[in-house]
Formats: sequence, structure tokens, C-alpha cells
Amino acid sequence: MMARPWLLVLLLTTASSSWATQTPAVGALARTADAVVLTSCDDGVSQWTGDPAIIVTRHQCRVEQAFKGRPGDSVTVQVLGGRVGDVTMDASAGSSVPAGVDAVLLLRRSHFGNYYVIAGGAAGVLPVTGARERRTVSGMSLDAFSRLVNQ
Repeated sequence: MMARPWLLVLLLTTASSSWATQTPAVGALARTADAVVLTSCDDGVSQWTGDPAIIVTRHQCRVEQAFKGRPGDSVTVQVLGGRVGDVTMDASAGSSVPAGVDAVLLLRRSHFGNYYVIAGGAAGVLPVTGARERRTVSGMSLDAFSRLVNQ
């Protein structure tokens, strides 16, 4: 039993430490997106939808900078999963939108409504690090990231 938590920690550590070295993969995924934005999102609102019913969460996200596309000052982003009452649903291959922090989201327009979904699942959510004047995404300055997206 104890081996599984250690294995999970090892896999997560390996994935996060190698992400910054996968610049070509980030660029390729960004090129498939309709919009690539630096944003901060709310906590989201979860609800049941569809038949059979599933839980989805919709986030309102303020766009600080658009690296690709023209999404406007804010976007609605929907992800699978969330919590409604005492029922929680998680999507194993899905992504989650971090609330209240800056992140770069790679977005695709949904074919099912007036909202976006994350392109590439969890790989389409890129954390932003550093002080405001020296922020980085995947180990790159915002300017270098913008150049990569627009190659």
C-alpha cells in the first residue's frame, strides 16, 4: 500500500520538472489552440448537465493578455468535473482551472455552447511564476512565450 503514494509523487515530480524542457510540445499544442491567454479565473460554478448527467464547472476568467486569438476581456471556460451538493465528479484525463492565480490557458472554442474548453487537457494549463515584472511560463519570459506561440 505504501508504494502507491510514493509512485504517485514520483510521477508528478517527474512530469512537472520535465515540463519546462518540452518547449516544442508547448509550442505545438499552442498552435492547435484557438486562443492562448494569460488569465486569472474565479472558483467556478458546478452543475449537472447532459443525459446521462455529468458534472461540469464553468469558470469566468479575466484575460490580462492574449498571446493568440481575440477572446475579449473575459472568457468562460468549462471543464469536466466539480462538486454539486454532496456529489463530486473528477475527470481522470481532464484539466482543472486554478482559481485566483495567474495562469496561461490554451483554449479551444466548444462546439456545444458559447464557452471555451482547455486544449490538451492538463497540458493546456500552464502556471505563471515569478514577480509581476519578471513572470515566466514554462521557464520562458512572457515575450519569449509569445514568440513561441506565434511562430
